[in-house]
Amino acid sequence: MLSLHPPPSPQEPRTTGRIWISAVQWAVFVLAAVVVLATVRLWLDGQRHFSHAVQLQEADADWVTVVGAFENAARAWMPGSPWPERALWHLSVMGRSASMRGDVAQAIFVWEVVRRSILSTRYWQQPNVSYLAMAEAQLVRLHEQAAAREAMGKTNTVVLQRPADPSPLFSLLIFVGLGTWILASLLLCVSSVQSAGKRRAVLWVLSVSGFALWAGMSYVA
Repeated sequence: MLSLHPPPSPQEPRTTGRIWISAVQWAVFVLAAVVVLATVRLWLDGQRHFSHAVQLQEADADWVTVVGAFENAARAWMPGSPWPERALWHLSVMGRSASMRGDVAQAIFVWEVVRRSILSTRYWQQPNVSYLAMAEAQLVRLHEQAAAREAMGKTNTVVLQRPADPSPLFSLLIFVGLGTWILASLLLCVSSVQSAGKRRAVLWVLSVSGFALWAGMSYVA
């Protein structure tokens, strides 16, 4: 029996649904690649800074330079990386040693480095809480001790103010903005979308809005 329908062409054009699926797959792939590369780089940066700090310490370099090198390693924090915690341990040893020698100024400097290094790595949660509590306790004690010396026996209470806790909502919006920016940009590169005027305009708005959301939330958070 003859069919009135023409035979299907060997290469059917991709439908809009397939285009969207392909774009989403590419977006997920690009996002995963960016996350993996950033993770590997952060891990290697922490290892490099920590090794450099240890070398400076073994070479009896200036203590300010050594503290700065350990601070760089402590700031390269990521879940599972051992280098920031090891750097904080070395810094805490330097702070306690300075305090035992009676060098209050150096001890305060080192413990402030410990505190700001930990606070700079806040995101979904606060890492290295034990070292943060130790640093704040030491800073309160040292500042009160220094103030008592200057006031010749008068006691002063020192209170350290922490910045506000990181917002999980802002952190989520960062990823939403980044994903929207990448997905809309990939869809703009699809040939069939380039010919659709209204759809192309919508994707441009989504791409720019995603970038603005990612950049704005990264600055606020």
